Amino acid sequence: MKEKKLLTKSEFQIMHYLWGVPGQCAYTGEIVKLFDDPKPAYTTVATFLKILVSKGFVKNRRKNGKIFYTPTISREKYAERALVNTKDLFFDGSFTDMMKFYLQHNSLTKEEADELINVIQQAWK
Repeated sequence: MKEKKLLTKSEFQIMHYLWGVPGQCAYTGEIVKLFDDPKPAYTTVATFLKILVSKGFVKNRRKNGKIFYTPTISREKYAERALVNTKDLFFDGSFTDMMKFYLQHNSLTKEEADELINVIQQAWK
């Protein structure tokens, strides 16, 4: 089975900002401004953007002397990829085993449990 690429924590943070900007398109300086203080160096963000391009998560285009970056995958599609990878890697592809593990290691309120039951019931209608 071919393993699909996943993001590092730093790459994900940059993708998070790209997914959130209007039009999901920004140049390096705009992305740097979105970070909390202390902000990373411009060159650090530029390096991560180049890595994201090489991994295929981002595409770039030059306009008016600036390089603009745009995600090639939506946040939802990436979340699906990451969760499927976790399910396959740790739980031999079993969604049930993954959910049992999560529920055994995290507390769930009655309201959350009721909502989860409702979501499951609606999925099978």
